[in-house]
Amino acid sequence: MDTKNMRLMRYKDACEAIGLGRNKVRELAKQAKAMYKIDKAVVIDMNKLVAYLDEYYLVDADNDK
Repeated sequence: MDTKNMRLMRYKDACEAIGLGRNKVRELAKQAKAMYKIDKAVVIDMNKLVAYLDEYYLVDADNDK
């Protein structure tokens, strides 16, 4: 799934797109301020979430153990 062209996703689609569980996606989306409630549906701004992950959860490949 190409998240660059999809800005808003529901939890299930966001979980599949980034390969994390629902609770972790919810936690990270809240931290990234990427959650929006539309009526009873909650959607995630994937652009904000991916930018947050890129900025704060960068892994140094040289120091992986």
